[in-house]
Amino acid sequence: MLLLVAAVYRAPAAAASVKHPAGGSGFGLSLREFSLVSLAGIVWALFNVGYIIVVSFTPSLLMAHGLSAAEAAAATSLASWTLIPTIALGGMLLDRMGHATALMITSLAALGLGIMLMPSTSSFALIAFIGAISGLPAGAVVALPAEVLRPQSRAPGMGIFFTWYYAGMALLTPVAGLVRDLTGGPSAPLIFAGALELAAIMALGLLRWFQRR
Repeated sequence: MLLLVAAVYRAPAAAASVKHPAGGSGFGLSLREFSLVSLAGIVWALFNVGYIIVVSFTPSLLMAHGLSAAEAAAATSLASWTLIPTIALGGMLLDRMGHATALMITSLAALGLGIMLMPSTSSFALIAFIGAISGLPAGAVVALPAEVLRPQSRAPGMGIFFTWYYAGMALLTPVAGLVRDLTGGPSAPLIFAGALELAAIMALGLLRWFQRR
């Protein structure tokens, strides 16, 4: 969709006279903005794909541990119910205390390690914890584009941000199924999901490094 808009959209005459910054990407973004918002999109994509894999593959893990299909589905839903209030809580913490980077790193690390513990300790409390901790960094991560984009470049910049998100969903989610098929066990997709959350920390670190430069 972003490529289609770039191919057919023509700016109004008043806007066409505005010069794009040198070294631009072709979407009204500087190369720096394009790179930074792409890294922000990768963080958002990895974070969300990891969570989606958890809620998709946890039922089969729980059934392998002896729960019925209905019990496994009900237990997995805890990851969604506890997520809802902590999204707002994460925003409140960010607004009152700041330290967005520390909040994101701590939450993503706890989330990744918690997910990796599930194959050995898939308790209801751990599932609820994973859902709760998933909500905390959401606001801070989705606010990253505003840090790196000028007001006049935020429309195409957000398009690039969400393009990375949809690409991650399309390409990485099937990998979890492939890992499940190759290993023959229900644990491997969750290990993969935890690794994605830790990879999101690495992408965030790279983003902060480029911002300082």
